[in-house]
Amino acid sequence: MPLTHSKKVNKAKASMLFWSFILNPDLQKEWETLSKELYKTLEKKSIPVNDQFLKGMKNTYMVQAKSI
Repeated sequence: MPLTHSKKVNKAKASMLFWSFILNPDLQKEWETLSKELYKTLEKKSIPVNDQFLKGMKNTYMVQAKSI
């Protein structure tokens, strides 16, 4: 099996996992909870937060998933 086929299969699996995450309300709630915990932890440790990066992370994943 050529390496390119393997890469395509891995991309397809990643895409399916991503879309199942996007479409699952429970996982969306978990994402929000984890994001809030991350912000709190960073704040406690006085680590500057690049809000645009973290808040835009899900959008970045969506754009990348659409390209697969």
